[in-house]
Amino acid sequence: MIKSASTWAKPLASLWLIKTPLTAPQVRDHLRGVIATNDKLLVIEVTRDWAAFNLPKEVIDWMNLNI
Repeated sequence: MIKSASTWAKPLASLWLIKTPLTAPQVRDHLRGVIATNDKLLVIEVTRDWAAFNLPKEVIDWMNLNI
């Protein structure tokens, strides 16, 4: 589901950013079906009020374009 989203970035080892028309609960419910039962999951909306340090330029570019 994550890589099938129309656009996505992976700035950290266990962090994915996706742009999707789905709501946070819809994304959560879909991912619950494909992760291990002991995995933890947090789905949140990221707003334009973000800051980063030492991320790859392509991730920063993606965030500037998609968030």
